[in-house]
Amino acid sequence: MKIKLKGKEYTIREFFKRWKWGIENLTPRQRLASKLQGSIGMVCAFIFASTMIYITGTWYYIPIFVFAGWLQVLDIINTWQQYKLSKSIELNIGSTSKTFEEAITEKEEE
Repeated sequence: MKIKLKGKEYTIREFFKRWKWGIENLTPRQRLASKLQGSIGMVCAFIFASTMIYITGTWYYIPIFVFAGWLQVLDIINTWQQYKLSKSIELNIGSTSKTFEEAITEKEEE
């Protein structure tokens, strides 16, 4: 079975080899960016949950919900600050991330 990705076909073994390499070699900035994207999903979940609390009239969940929402807001602020800092550091130092093909060629040359 082959998996088509960006116009190329890969076997399942090749696909998971590339996927594993990609996960292991994420830069801190990429990790923070994906954490921020996940936080957007959490905000949507909080909006949905607050709508359901309003509709069903289960007001006794509000203290738990407010506390969890506050923690989520603090986490988003913290992650955003880390992201901005890592972005400025990467711009000053320069990115050291490599593509999968570059890493494989470098490994074969050794």
